[in-house]
Amino acid sequence: MTTQDQIISEWQFQKQKWGLSGWKINFSNRKRNLGHCNCTKKFISISNAFLKTNSYTVMKDTLLHEIAHAVQYIQTGFSNHGREWQDIAKKVGCSPKRCAEKEEVNFPSGSYIGTCPECGKQTHFYREVRRVYSCNVCSKKFDPRYKLKIVPAIR
Repeated sequence: MTTQDQIISEWQFQKQKWGLSGWKINFSNRKRNLGHCNCTKKFISISNAFLKTNSYTVMKDTLLHEIAHAVQYIQTGFSNHGREWQDIAKKVGCSPKRCAEKEEVNFPSGSYIGTCPECGKQTHFYREVRRVYSCNVCSKKFDPRYKLKIVPAIR
């Protein structure tokens, strides 16, 4: 059983448990976020790119995070990451945080890689880079000394 199959199975269970009739799940090609909840259109989206690079545990937490947004929307007519959502997230069974910890998540590789000339940190870009970036570890604002050297990723 693939991770996507496991997520679909978990979705079926959670959908019934939390009264999400009329809600749907889909799988996107997003590479910048693990999941997304569109409350007005009643769908939850999970990233295929992150499904391929992360464990079921990480992706289940993502699904539950988005379900918490749906539940909050049903109850209040809006959703955010405030105290009320955090309480719902705990009831649903996910981490009550706005974002997953970067240490826990394996990001999909980008089409381009930028490397800092000073510290060697690599940053992935998913689209052609049309501007100049500098390393955000070496300097919090743009600094030409830390200009990233951006090259196409080898696949």
